[in-house]
This record gives sequence, structure tokens and C-alpha cells, in this order.
Amino acid sequence: MADKTTFRGPLFINAPRHLKNAANRALGDVATRASVLVKVQLWGDGKQTKHGRKTGHLRSSILGELVGDFHAVVKPSHTAAGNPVVYANWVEGIDDRNSPTGFAGYSMFKNVAKEMNSRPKWLTDIFKEALMQEFGP
Repeated sequence: MADKTTFRGPLFINAPRHLKNAANRALGDVATRASVLVKVQLWGDGKQTKHGRKTGHLRSSILGELVGDFHAVVKPSHTAAGNPVVYANWVEGIDDRNSPTGFAGYSMFKNVAKEMNSRPKWLTDIFKEALMQEFGP
């Protein structure tokens, strides 16, 4: 399970270094912000609907990061011991075990993807800022 954002197209094939840096910086920022939005749904910030148990284990494992040029992911990372958080798919609601248990999941990643897609100006502002930092004075 992971939500991902990848840039493709002629502009990104053999992209100039500054454009590549700006796009990667923006993608990293988007992934980081998206991971915070997912985490807020796990016991929230006091204003939002809260999900899950209050152990903080899954919440602390959510990570947004740039994993390559023009490619970022938001996913549950491994624990400090190096083990994957195996129940994350079940909590999201995309695991084979959801159907027999009747637990539909919380759709946290899906909700964040919808929210981000509904706010194109927010995303555009992140990319503008990254371009200004890279190409600005």
C-alpha cells in the first residue's frame, strides 16, 4: 500500500538539473505534507475524526519521501527494528482480511489523495515555491 506521485512526459526526459531539483523538492514537500495528513487521521489533532488505537505505532511509521527522481511515496515504513507494519493494509481497508472481518478500514491514504486532488492551487503553490527556490535570485 502506498500512494505515489510520479512525473512523466517529454519535459522530464533529460530534464535540466535545475528543473529536476525543483520538481524533486516539490515532490518531497508534497509527500511530507501528505504523510502529515494521513497521520492526523490516526488520533487526529484534536479537531479531526480520530481512528485507530492510541498506541501511535502505525502513526509513527507513516512516511512521505522522495524515492527517486520525479517519484515520491507516502507509505507505512518499517519499524525501528526493521520490520514492516504488516497490519497497515488492513487498517486502510485494502487487505484480503477486511472482507471476512467486516472491518471496512479507514481509507486514510485514499482520503488524503482525494483531498490533495481537490486542492490543485495548494499543489501548484508548492511547485511554484520549489521553482522560485531553485531558479530565483
